[in-house]
Amino acid sequence: MEPGILNAHAIPVNIAEVASKLIDRGVPLDDALSSIAILKLTLLPFAAQEASETAWLRPLTQPRGLSLGGNHACLASARLHSMAGLAAARPWLEFATALQLDIHCMRTDSAAAGRRAQAGEGLSSTS
Repeated sequence: MEPGILNAHAIPVNIAEVASKLIDRGVPLDDALSSIAILKLTLLPFAAQEASETAWLRPLTQPRGLSLGGNHACLASARLHSMAGLAAARPWLEFATALQLDIHCMRTDSAAAGRRAQAGEGLSSTS
């Protein structure tokens, strides 16, 4: 298990997106949800304030192909809760400085490591 996953936080939108991806790969819903439950994620709220922040991010992040659900919502929640983020997608790293977030990419390479900023973010780890 990735070290950043321990003590991690997620929003319901993240859970839905991960479960959907697993289902796309042929995993039955119950197995997908059980796999996610193993992570013992702390769920953060996703309500009006998070929705507004998510919408605010759209013009900045959409041209880079980040999805509304998992990506925008995750970045928005990270900003609102001042948390570091754990991302699978490298394009997230491009927003670290602009959004004053500490984004950690699970895909390691020297370029990704060199683009991390310092502050807080989305499928979030408490650091």
